[in-house]
Amino acid sequence: MAGMSASVASRMTTCVSGWARFDCTISSCHVCLATILARQAGVKVGLCNMWMLRVADLFFVVFHTAFVLFSITGFLFPRLRKANLIALLLTAASWFGLGLRYGLGFCPLTEWHWQVLHAMGERGLPRSYIQYLFERILGLSLPAASIDILVGVAFGLSLILSVSLNLRDYRRRKDSRPDSRHSD
Repeated sequence: MAGMSASVASRMTTCVSGWARFDCTISSCHVCLATILARQAGVKVGLCNMWMLRVADLFFVVFHTAFVLFSITGFLFPRLRKANLIALLLTAASWFGLGLRYGLGFCPLTEWHWQVLHAMGERGLPRSYIQYLFERILGLSLPAASIDILVGVAFGLSLILSVSLNLRDYRRRKDSRPDSRHSD
């Protein structure tokens, strides 16, 4: 670990449960802050750690993409409308709530995925996860402003439709209850 600052080295050796070992034994096959710090400091990460980083990368691509697709289409399925509205509200809370502290549009899933990719040696990642998906999955490089507009419109329309359909469903359930009908 030559050339590494003492503070980085001390952070690596004090990682939770001793996960900072860089040899490739089964007991050290964990992705943790120490692995990420080591990678950023230029320390070669063992094959098992790199394998775990690849698994984490795949998890984020699948889960985050599924979450995005569910957020923009979940309102189409009546049984999923409440969950869709919750997903959209969580997204809004992240973008605009956490965004006050970390920057408008902040997403913890994107942040964690970027940390994994950075630990794998990826550099120059786009600001937007959707832009990253366009580049990685579709091979398209679109301007960041175009992606931001697309995301904003898709999110806004999805939120409006989800709120409208959830309210409509609520009113229908309320009107169909026996105690809400008036008898003359």
